[in-house]
Amino acid sequence: MAKKKDEPVTIKSPEELPIFGHREAILEHIRTHRVTHIQGETGCGKSTQVPKYIMEDAEAARKSGKSSGQTKIVVTQPRRMAAITLAKRVASELDEDIGKTVGYKISGDSVSGKLCFATTGFLLQVLVNQPEEFGTYTHVI
Repeated sequence: MAKKKDEPVTIKSPEELPIFGHREAILEHIRTHRVTHIQGETGCGKSTQVPKYIMEDAEAARKSGKSSGQTKIVVTQPRRMAAITLAKRVASELDEDIGKTVGYKISGDSVSGKLCFATTGFLLQVLVNQPEEFGTYTHVI
């Protein structure tokens, strides 16, 4: 059934998103492969939850002494507003202000964070003009 234009948007908690049931399989694949392809419907949690899973997994590995736990994640988005909105959503889910763990980078504006939402255009400019910067990311989503 199609949603009517005037119906309120319901924001689901992370546990209610379709991707939640695939968390461990996704993390296991990421741990053992250089490239992981995740396909899902718009709104299923790919852009908001997968980076959080990676950070949580890295922190668990750090606590158990298996790794340093260092991550620097960039999540690409096609539009400026999407990058900013998703950064704010993830920061809110982490109960943090934007700029602590989560940031965004768009042309003309940036807020630092070890999890960064960026426009594809911004990331392309980094690749062209600062390829050494691109090499500092542990994960590209």
